[in-house]
Amino acid sequence: MTKSIAQIVTTELQNFDFKFKYVETYNMFEIPVLGKNGNWNIAIQVDEDAEFVTVTSTSPVLAIDSKKLMLCELITRINQDHSYGHFSIDLSTGIISLNLSSNLMGNILPENHIQQLISASINRFDKYFAAIMKVNFSDLPACLAYLES
Repeated sequence: MTKSIAQIVTTELQNFDFKFKYVETYNMFEIPVLGKNGNWNIAIQVDEDAEFVTVTSTSPVLAIDSKKLMLCELITRINQDHSYGHFSIDLSTGIISLNLSSNLMGNILPENHIQQLISASINRFDKYFAAIMKVNFSDLPACLAYLES
């Protein structure tokens, strides 16, 4: 690669017209996102040496303790549909996130790959965000929330 991965990510974020903050200490980008179904945060972590990128979307809303089991069911249903990336819930903190990562080593078009990672993260998180909120804040069963998404 002629450009660094961080430079490529910067260009792609500018192409998406995102406002973002780069945290040099962690080689990480922080991006607030406003989707169709809510708003959340994305962190893009870059490992230049390993040529590795991780994109993590995180809900600003924590899981309610009494809803964590139902949210686990919903997340399991969501993850069964996707072989690339996964949703998770931290049962101790209630943080719900979507993680996608990729090794860019030997990738001929890393710009396209990074663009696809960012797009996939935004589209998937936005698609299921409403279902996550419905399960967290209503009595809608996980299976129905999933079917509605």
